[in-house]
Amino acid sequence: MNIFYILLILMGFMGSAAAEIDNKPMLRLNTQMHTAPIKRMSIDAQQRFLVTGSDDKTARVWDLQTGDLLQVLRPPIGENQEGKIFAVAISPDGETIAISGWTGYQWDNKHSIYLFKRNGELIHRISGLPNVIAYLIYSPDGRFLVACLGGSEGIKIYQQNQLIAEEKNYGVTNDMLADFDAQGRLVTSSWDGKIRLYDKNFKLIQSVNPTGGKQPYTVRFNPNADKIAVGFNDSTNVQVLSGTDLKPLYDVDTKEISNGDLSSVAWSADGKTLLAGGRGKDIYLWSKAEKGQRSQWVAATDTIMDIQPLPNGNIVIAAGDPLWGVFKPNGEKILQQNHNIADFRNNRDGFLVSNQGDSIQFSYEQWGKKPAQFDLKNRELQTPTKENKLSKPRTEGLKITDWNNKTNPKLNDKLLTLKPNEVSFSFAINPDDSKFALGTHFYLRLFDQNGSEIWKKPVPSTTWAVNIPKNGKTVVAAFGDGTIRWYRLSDGVELLAFFPHNDGKRWVLWTPSGYYAASAGAEELIGWHVNNGQDRAADFFNVGQFRDQFYRPDIIDLILEKLDENQAVETANASKKHKVQTAELKLPPVVTILQPVDNSEFSQSEITVHYQIRSPSKIKGLRVLIDGVKTPDSKGIAGIVADDAKTLKIKLPERDVVLSLLAENEHAISQPSSIRLKWKGKSTEAFAIKPKLYVLAIGTSTYDSNKIPKLDFAHKDAQDFTNALVAQKDKGLYKDVETKLLLNPNRKEVMSGLSWIET
Repeated sequence: MNIFYILLILMGFMGSAAAEIDNKPMLRLNTQMHTAPIKRMSIDAQQRFLVTGSDDKTARVWDLQTGDLLQVLRPPIGENQEGKIFAVAISPDGETIAISGWTGYQWDNKHSIYLFKRNGELIHRISGLPNVIAYLIYSPDGRFLVACLGGSEGIKIYQQNQLIAEEKNYGVTNDMLADFDAQGRLVTSSWDGKIRLYDKNFKLIQSVNPTGGKQPYTVRFNPNADKIAVGFNDSTNVQVLSGTDLKPLYDVDTKEISNGDLSSVAWSADGKTLLAGGRGKDIYLWSKAEKGQRSQWVAATDTIMDIQPLPNGNIVIAAGDPLWGVFKPNGEKILQQNHNIADFRNNRDGFLVSNQGDSIQFSYEQWGKKPAQFDLKNRELQTPTKENKLSKPRTEGLKITDWNNKTNPKLNDKLLTLKPNEVSFSFAINPDDSKFALGTHFYLRLFDQNGSEIWKKPVPSTTWAVNIPKNGKTVVAAFGDGTIRWYRLSDGVELLAFFPHNDGKRWVLWTPSGYYAASAGAEELIGWHVNNGQDRAADFFNVGQFRDQFYRPDIIDLILEKLDENQAVETANASKKHKVQTAELKLPPVVTILQPVDNSEFSQSEITVHYQIRSPSKIKGLRVLIDGVKTPDSKGIAGIVADDAKTLKIKLPERDVVLSLLAENEHAISQPSSIRLKWKGKSTEAFAIKPKLYVLAIGTSTYDSNKIPKLDFAHKDAQDFTNALVAQKDKGLYKDVETKLLLNPNRKEVMSGLSWIET
């Protein structure tokens, strides 16, 4: 008998007592797109916003019309699994976003759901959930939030952040999904094999075991709610059940589809077409499902994780690439946000290393397409040559079998000990056959020649390739997040990480403490995630904000020689008499625009802005930018302390604008807090902000280099260029022009000039 527990809660749902969480800064990738599979997506009722959640421990808010990234939602995160996002849901009005997954367990031994405003502010935490949250969904009227839990914990229903109902009569399950119809009825799927249908009061109507597979996954009402489509995680069957009593109506034609599963299903907005996708790269469409008419088109290169219809007939898909996009029903791409990481899949033998491990070859695309070579000594990224003398992973010398995409790798026919459901993907044998490294979903492991584990280290993503240089001192591994990392062979300590952006130009290298080297424009690709407790959103700072402290190519150069970061730091400081600095971050301020909210309208030329600044030290000033241009409203505001809310009156042009605020303390300048404002008044007169132009011009005609042709007049060109820009002030194009001209400068003068233009 199914028992549904109705709870009357007066004080709100309380979990276990909050524990202290680690606020130690953590280095994270920051590529403006997810760096791990997108697990879920959600769209508001008016189709303005798309929210995606990922294993990379972020959720992201996108403009569904333009594809622009509007906001990154950063919950508190921890080591290993803590912070991975498995579920997202945006409220129908688009104002509140719920995210969860493996969230909160590291501190409470219980899981949490985080509720964010769309601007990135964490406004509430529902705590004390007994298992991982696999799925979240709001009811069509926005009154209820349903959470589907792993294990045998079933579903929980919240109203105004309070638990009002739950059902625990579910069998043990790894995953669950749910869907609402327009009247508020709920259907759920569970890997215990059942589909369950509830009325609008969450009373169970019926439960059945569909015959299409043992693990029913996605369930979707059609627009009329008289049919429910079911996709399965363990088969390519797609079944349609009655939306009234779950009786089977028909199976769609999935013959000759052999990609493993069609776990994601959806109906078109008019209900005439059924769509499905899964572990393959294709979207399948049945325009007349009962009659078996089918078409298909390529949507991604990895698992189709979610499919959502739009009222105009278009389709939104999310995939494990990671990727999301909007397509017409015929597969024509309207817009797409693709990953910008190197894809190391299916190229284990093409992952090459030099004898010392200080030069590597990899490919930006799977199957070895778009190969590249990176030399750590010279920090050069280039196209590989046949003379590079790099070696592929050594796979002979020990008998290792059943390792490729399997859970049962063996040494000499003896099973190696892995975690349940841990899949191995790569291995490499040490030059003397005494050890071998095994790369899996969860770990990089080192075993001895008898199969005894020497060490294991958690990995940021799937270990697609691994190699051991001939000197036998390091293990080099390529991961699903697009990073390549060096580990000390003796104990598995991480020494160095490398991220090549898939534009083929930008790259960044860093140590575990954050010392880094980077190509031009690449400092924004990584940064520091800093937790602010369990009930506030985390902060994020690009490494470039700490360049003076952490830009240390001299340390990077010594890492593989010393095989120890501390020794490399000591040697670099001593050899160059570098001022010794600790790795402790000196944090800049964080500024947040509270009101007006993004996409607000204004009809008066002067508006009042409410903002908040957090800073570990006193604020020196505030910058106001309109469309990236500094305005006269910028001013000094010395003395503001953390969480001190302020207001500011700002004059705006009578047009659509982007308004940004930046704050500065003694350490650095904050990241901008920006909102888009739409003009809705009548334009009575032209309004223009004349910007002040700052010019740094450097001309070098005297230099010592055989690689650059002789330039006799660079210094004169810089002078003429400066004069030409100064003349623009007289033409009325700028309020003022301030210049700094450097002719044949030394490095110190150039760095001083760059500091001047930055501030």
